[in-house]
Amino acid sequence: IKRISGLTSRIFKVAQEMKLIDDTPFKKTLLRIQAESAGHHKPLPDEEIDRVKQAIPHLENDEERLYMALLAYTGIRLEELLGLQWADVNLSEQYCLIKRAITHPKNNHYHVDTPKSADSNRTVLLPTPLVDILTPCVKDHGYILGGDIPWCYSKKVRVFDRAKEHLKIKGFNNHDFRSTFATQLCDSGMSSKQCAELLGHADTRMVERVYARARHEGNMKQLSTVELMNSKYNQS
Repeated sequence: IKRISGLTSRIFKVAQEMKLIDDTPFKKTLLRIQAESAGHHKPLPDEEIDRVKQAIPHLENDEERLYMALLAYTGIRLEELLGLQWADVNLSEQYCLIKRAITHPKNNHYHVDTPKSADSNRTVLLPTPLVDILTPCVKDHGYILGGDIPWCYSKKVRVFDRAKEHLKIKGFNNHDFRSTFATQLCDSGMSSKQCAELLGHADTRMVERVYARARHEGNMKQLSTVELMNSKYNQS
């Protein structure tokens, strides 16, 4: 309700500023666009995602290993991950194509849908550590997670919960890995536009406001640049 009312209030406020309407029925404005709080999106600290990536190849269960590797290395949405088929993957050229999404509108009854938007139909890059994990599991056809049919809702929950336990992950959910991926892309110097394209967003607003907000780790990486800029003022 808060999200819907927030979006609606913004629409009416813009319409009022454009003089399309004289007044807005939403007197409680929710136009705090910059630095909006989104506590449900929280990137893993650098040392934590590093630890997790180091541990993923050692997971004994194939399903847990594939699931967590795809989450950690691609930043794709959960429904896109569940919809990936082996036919969508080109390991030799290190990419996969997002063509479908799997949702569970009635819990265990899966639904094959199109990706979230036109921009969600995209190429996703597969770094070498992920290719190394995927290669021994390659099949001629079927879903990467599920085989002939995709995982049901309860299967997805069970595998993630077991993997979190084995990896000793606490306090983070599936979407936090997407937030981590986006934040590290921005920290590495990639532009918001490039990051948005990799994540499947139509523009940069989601990246800048939600996924990749400034972190202590990211800011500290810029210390050398700031030091160089001010080096001529050093007293010693």
